[in-house]
Amino acid sequence: MEVNFAPTLADELNQLIDAGLQRENEKQPPRDYLGGSEVGHECERRLAYSFHKEPREAFPGRPLRRFRMGHMHEAETVTWLQNAGFDIQHTQAGFSLAGGKFKGHIDGVAATGGPLDLPYPLLFEHKVMKAAIWRAYVKHGVQKEHPTYYGQVQIYMRQFALKHTLFLALNTDTSELHPELVPYDSAFAESLIEKAARILVSKSAAEFPRIASVSTDFKCKLCPYHEPCWAPPKVAAVKPAWMRR
Repeated sequence: MEVNFAPTLADELNQLIDAGLQRENEKQPPRDYLGGSEVGHECERRLAYSFHKEPREAFPGRPLRRFRMGHMHEAETVTWLQNAGFDIQHTQAGFSLAGGKFKGHIDGVAATGGPLDLPYPLLFEHKVMKAAIWRAYVKHGVQKEHPTYYGQVQIYMRQFALKHTLFLALNTDTSELHPELVPYDSAFAESLIEKAARILVSKSAAEFPRIASVSTDFKCKLCPYHEPCWAPPKVAAVKPAWMRR
């Protein structure tokens, strides 16, 4: 029996879209700063690779689609909230420290006058999650399930002098929204500033330990810097004595 492995119309269309997204993404200049959205990541070595612009694995098309969809969902969610009576200022305001080496941009601010009795003004942070990840977040909260997001909002609250965050996650499977009121933790925010300082004054990622003892650890497997991080050290060839004369 002959098996036909010819690509389907769906295969071809998706491949064309992904290729176009990848070409567009490759045209973007590399980030030359440490981002407030990433400093909460537990692996300082990864952050140092990012800051020192170590070549990372190219993003395939599907993650790029998710990033785009996240921005689209964010704008729609803001519209939903505004229609419901919330005063959401979708500002995309930014901050810059250390001569522009440490920067970030917020999603917005929930100002005074909202229909719910909340401690306004609030930092507004929006994320999209697929169903399984969203359910875990609902059960355990952002600090436990998404420490990088938690660090992000703590830094943003520090920089914009806000005491609470309205963290809102949308389930992309069902369109359900789950809010969490995250209080400002000044001690933790200052620890992130200290972490950022360590990254900024470093000369290379090699100054920081790996977060795991083996390359197959789940914390490392999907890291975009997996290859350079776990590559064996280069050993300089030693010439025989007779060649050094």
